[in-house]
Amino acid sequence: GELVKDPEAYGGECFRAFNKEEWRGPVMFPFCNVAYDKDAEYVVRFRAKVEKTPGGKGEAFNAEYEKQRIAPMVDEVKDGWQWYEFKPTRIKDWHWFEYKSGRFANGGGRGAVKCSYIDRLEIRRHSK
Repeated sequence: GELVKDPEAYGGECFRAFNKEEWRGPVMFPFCNVAYDKDAEYVVRFRAKVEKTPGGKGEAFNAEYEKQRIAPMVDEVKDGWQWYEFKPTRIKDWHWFEYKSGRFANGGGRGAVKCSYIDRLEIRRHSK
């Protein structure tokens, strides 16, 4: 992936993840450097968009955090920047957020998107 300019992205810049299947994603964020209260739950969310391939089938992107996965199909993703949110979780030092291309399906997944973008990750305390 690479950093690219985007006037609609936070700060005018975002990360573009190429449509390339990799075991590890180009965006990985460790939570060992995050200050948090160990007894509180937090919501982890991120903002992403995809550049769709006409007629593409398969996952638009794949985001994972602590045994949770967000991987919408291309036809489920709206145009432009969208927020995606994981369920509230108690953060631990060994947790990671990972963002990458969607998994490629045999006979259709590879052409799902040209690329996907992410411009921010937000961690906020969950209020019940």
